[in-house]
Amino acid sequence: MVYVLPRADLGTRLGSSIKVALALYMNRKIYLEWLEERTAAVGSNSKLEACLYALLSSSEVLAAIRARVVLHVRAMRLLRFFTNSGELGFSPADMGPVADSPFEFLCDLEADGSKGMDVSLDVSKFAGDSTADTSEEQRAKDINTKEAYASWKAHFLKRQGRCIDGSARVLMWELAVAEVFDPGGADNKATDGLVKDLLEVWARGMKDGMVTTPLKDSLSAEEGKHSTEVVTDKMRKDLSGSGTNNDMSERVLPSLVWC
Repeated sequence: MVYVLPRADLGTRLGSSIKVALALYMNRKIYLEWLEERTAAVGSNSKLEACLYALLSSSEVLAAIRARVVLHVRAMRLLRFFTNSGELGFSPADMGPVADSPFEFLCDLEADGSKGMDVSLDVSKFAGDSTADTSEEQRAKDINTKEAYASWKAHFLKRQGRCIDGSARVLMWELAVAEVFDPGGADNKATDGLVKDLLEVWARGMKDGMVTTPLKDSLSAEEGKHSTEVVTDKMRKDLSGSGTNNDMSERVLPSLVWC
């Protein structure tokens, strides 16, 4: 089975820079077989093809590809909902929980990379049943956000991809995620230790990036001006309708998502 990468257009090019890691991971053996067949058939002396073969055969490179996919799947992909959804009407005052979710996950991941390998993990604060101790109006908004997120996530996980020959449609995301978190291939499984170490290092770097950019304005750990504990109902009303895309903190979040 070939993992097909969708055509990149209409603002999805940055997203494809992440998705390509999943395609590389899933299709790696196919690429290696093609390179072997090409070399055998035409006696290719291409330095590029030799380099690609060496890289795709490397356990270290495979671990880096897999770790990148883990971070994308666990910490970033589902949070895109909050940066792209127009139905929520989020303002900068609503972005605190969105920014806190990956930050707290990255703190845990820095201490223990294996925590990123839980296939059932959802780092979003809007994934649970609890509601913050705020005004009745804000609690109602939080409940609406949770329901919208749950609906979007369910729809996303059920999306199907067509096989390369077009003969059938399958749950490509489900199949891919299963191979990332519980590999069936021996060479993929052999990277477990390397992936854990890489996740810890990358988590440290990403966390440091969050506290040294305008995104810190939304972080509770930094007591940012738009963080959950600092924002008041008055601030929410004053900022209502301003749009998160006018806020530098929110603009940095997609950069983290696309890291």
